[in-house]
Amino acid sequence: MDREKLKQHIMKAKNYSVSNFSENNAKRYIIEPIFSDLGWDTHDAGEVRVEYNLLPEGRVDYAFFVNNHPSIFVEAKAPKLLLEHYEIQLLKYAFSAAGVKLAVLTNGLEWWLYLPWEEEKNFCERRFCTVDLKKQNVETICDTLNRFLGKENVLSGKALSEAKNILTNQPPPPTGEKKARYYGGDRKPKISGRRHKTIDSRTIELLKEGPKTFEELAEVIVKENPNKDPNVLRNTTKRRIGGYLKNKFGVNIEKDNKGQYYIK
Repeated sequence: MDREKLKQHIMKAKNYSVSNFSENNAKRYIIEPIFSDLGWDTHDAGEVRVEYNLLPEGRVDYAFFVNNHPSIFVEAKAPKLLLEHYEIQLLKYAFSAAGVKLAVLTNGLEWWLYLPWEEEKNFCERRFCTVDLKKQNVETICDTLNRFLGKENVLSGKALSEAKNILTNQPPPPTGEKKARYYGGDRKPKISGRRHKTIDSRTIELLKEGPKTFEELAEVIVKENPNKDPNVLRNTTKRRIGGYLKNKFGVNIEKDNKGQYYIK
């Protein structure tokens, strides 16, 4: 990491008048310079790929590769946009590539960092860190970005390990009025039950392993949830492959002529 250059770019970002910044402006003048300072070669397709194709879900703005596999997804937006409106989009992208352990949603000034595949957590709860270039001091920003997104820490596994430790030790999300304030204004997101959230991600994981019949999927789900009603679990699994995952997360599941379900 080139800490001095990183500090300089952060100070520039703090002083930018971004009211008319487009998404491309944020990428060119803030996001890409920061990743370059963190040790990534943004001009090397072996490390960083722009507009990485994830058909049919779309294209994620940046895919960072480790050992020839995507390890971090970064979705960028214009500074004037609210990131909370794009969390599900990032989730769809992350679910389309099982090897992606870290995901970042940023408008250049705010950086939201996620562990997308953490079980038993609503996606909002999978955010383990927030960085605000306008509000936080430069040293803190440098330390945090390097800790979780610095190339050396990502390659060593230290970034992922520390992120998991933070998420594990986070207090539970607030409830009632505090929850509304926590998630922004009066917006009250729907939080799915733990069982269903686990089945969502587990079903996707199982189908990424290869096509499976409903009975094969249900057998695994029931076996892994011994304290739950098997009939409820079977019905929940059937709804997941019957259209719920596509409507909720954009994961397109189809059935072949052998009765097996697969992710298209």
